[in-house]
Amino acid sequence: MSLIFRVLAIGLCLWLPLGWAADSGWLLGDSSGQARVRFSAARQDTQRVDLVVQVALAAGWKTYWRAPGEGGVAPSIAWRTPLASVNWRWPVPQRFTVAGLTAQGYTQDVSFPLQVDTSALRLQGVLTLPLCSNVCVLHDYPFDLDLTAP
Repeated sequence: MSLIFRVLAIGLCLWLPLGWAADSGWLLGDSSGQARVRFSAARQDTQRVDLVVQVALAAGWKTYWRAPGEGGVAPSIAWRTPLASVNWRWPVPQRFTVAGLTAQGYTQDVSFPLQVDTSALRLQGVLTLPLCSNVCVLHDYPFDLDLTAP
């Protein structure tokens, strides 16, 4: 009986943080379906929030890395929430060619983990994401995450 109780207690501890994460659900923004974006955040303490920005690209579409190359634009977030700092971690990109220019970015779904230092109870901003097939267009994805919602 004691072993069963311990297993259930550990399972509950692992499950609880997932229930306290803020999530935007999948957003289309103004991209008309070339990409869907999802924002998920969990407060780690009173000053730190772990945020994951998931990008699901439609077939044939791509987006850029932090140093995109000759003709690209890096994704960026215009924050509406006061922040002390942001540490954006970038997965390893691929090299590809767009209109004869070499670029670095992602041709498949990608997740960007960010560590955000803020004591705010809401995380708000607008992600500007370059989306490219033959031509590149900037698309905006506004988000508003309530960090207090269970």
